[in-house]
Amino acid sequence: MTPGIGRVAHRRVVLGGGLIAAIEPSARSDTPERYVLPGLIDMHVHLPPRYAPGLVDLFDLLFLTHGVTTIREVGSLDGRAFALARAERVGPRIVACGPILDGDPASWPVARVVRTHAEGEIAVRDLAEHGGGCVKVYEGISADALSGIRSAAGALDLPVVGHVPFALPLADVPLDDVQHLCYPRCGSVSPEEIEAFVEGSAVRDVAHTPTLVVFEGQAHLARSARTADAPFDLMPRFWRDALWQRVVHEANADALALMQALVRRLHARGVRIHAGTDPIQAYVVPGASLHRELALLVGSGLSAEEALAAATSVAGESLGIEALGRLEVGAPADLLVLREDPTRDLAALDTIEAVVARGRLYPIETLRAALDEERRYFDRSVVDLPLRAVSYFGMEIARRSFALPHSAHTP
Repeated sequence: MTPGIGRVAHRRVVLGGGLIAAIEPSARSDTPERYVLPGLIDMHVHLPPRYAPGLVDLFDLLFLTHGVTTIREVGSLDGRAFALARAERVGPRIVACGPILDGDPASWPVARVVRTHAEGEIAVRDLAEHGGGCVKVYEGISADALSGIRSAAGALDLPVVGHVPFALPLADVPLDDVQHLCYPRCGSVSPEEIEAFVEGSAVRDVAHTPTLVVFEGQAHLARSARTADAPFDLMPRFWRDALWQRVVHEANADALALMQALVRRLHARGVRIHAGTDPIQAYVVPGASLHRELALLVGSGLSAEEALAAATSVAGESLGIEALGRLEVGAPADLLVLREDPTRDLAALDTIEAVVARGRLYPIETLRAALDEERRYFDRSVVDLPLRAVSYFGMEIARRSFALPHSAHTP
């Protein structure tokens, strides 16, 4: 079944060459009933920096264990996203944007500063030459630089995603895919500006990746929720203790309700919604948080099937990879095999029995065993303590040197 498109019963899916080779009728009645769904797509990911060996492997296993077979990496923290996208890995497909493009001064330490129309064009061409599948801009970008970025990206058929620039009114919505809605401006603008933001998104066919779990994470921080609880305990202790508590300057316990209300309005107006989670943010766990994001989208007015489509067929179409996120002949062989039907109840995502990612079959028991081994590695004191110290002091330096109040929350 392809969420948002349809379902067909009693079929056998044949794979070959990394693609779905055939979908054939199956008359067998001696096998248990199972459900096949396209692999999930997370449309807002930052892979971890290389200072912690093995952390990308952990992220990869967390994604696959939870059925995420494609990620859009929207801002490389250490410049290696393109290399990872080309590498043979046990992990999801990566569509990489490369370095964030921002104005001067940059509000994120690894951003590329782009000041003018010409610099914007050059930056996009550079990204394309390295294999970029998208362009990520930050809210400090100027209108002139953004015009150059959009001109070059349009010529190369690359979507421009990112934060709504402060230099432009919300009504302009000058992006193909807005990240984090209108945060942090949502709470300080008039209802008329919010309405113009919604209407502009609908008229210009602008997609939105709300990352609602990020705002729920702020609520968790505000009440000091236990990071040792599931699913947060899937992350290493150093990550939870040394990073999550310092990645947000001021936790806003009310942000989630505001953002869900805005998603409800966008959805009602017919705006495309993508599912994304923004790992590295507080209380966000690769893979597991995408399941939670889908539930929050349902709480924002989407049906279970519409929420799943936001992480399969709708997202795949936006990424521009032929038939990605669909179950049809010629589509990428990215599949989930489940005991129960998640289009009826999202809780069925916990019944994954096997994951097929880029044509490779991974039984869920194999993935869980590999994940447990990776987690035990990070639990060792000889690994945990040095990483805790490096993370603590690194975050303090970054906060004092680079972080600005308007952008520290959501890269």
